[in-house]
Amino acid sequence: MKIKEPNSSFIDERAIISELKTLLHQPNMNELRPCQNCKTPCKCSNSTHCACQCSAECAHMPTATSTEPEQYPIEPGIARLVFEFNTLRLFQTCWSCEGHLDSHGVVNKLPRIWFYTQSANYTQLIVQHLSLLTCTHKLAYNWTIQMISLNSSPHQTYSMEPTPVHTTQPDIEVLQRDLKIISKDFANHIKKIARDQLQLLEKNANGRQPHNTNPNPNPNPNPNPKLA
Repeated sequence: MKIKEPNSSFIDERAIISELKTLLHQPNMNELRPCQNCKTPCKCSNSTHCACQCSAECAHMPTATSTEPEQYPIEPGIARLVFEFNTLRLFQTCWSCEGHLDSHGVVNKLPRIWFYTQSANYTQLIVQHLSLLTCTHKLAYNWTIQMISLNSSPHQTYSMEPTPVHTTQPDIEVLQRDLKIISKDFANHIKKIARDQLQLLEKNANGRQPHNTNPNPNPNPNPNPKLA
């Protein structure tokens, strides 16, 4: 069964195009520091603003990304994904967990990351990235984006998390391996999906432009009108 596309009048494609362009125009990690609390001087100029050394492998990243760096540095198993989210600028991470075992060696906390975003259309880009990884059999578990409710926040919050099969015990090592796969070049993958979507939307928009079949652009049929 073919799934019908939404009517053009139902979806504000111009707004989506504008949002995709906004995402694609965001500075990359070496143009603007992604970590909000980073005060590490760079080697080229000893500046605390220069982003020449910024990378997901930076030793300062787990603390520089955290809102409470001394007490709660970002856990190493999910730090790269937090960094990649922040590199996109239009997502704000608010909580994360690399996944944990209880005293019996059973998974009692799944790896997940909570975030806010300026538009639900940006969340859809992540859904497409996860779907692509799943369809190409790169992930062992099915990862999804869930809408969650936080009593302390009136803003829409999202959670990226796995959905293990209930009949089997989740494997923490496999879950964290999935996390590494998702995190690798995450920001670049999201921008590529955004770029592909933008090209498609602009192509469709151009295809709907009315064509002028009149070879004479002058609406006056008399090329040499005489004044009365």
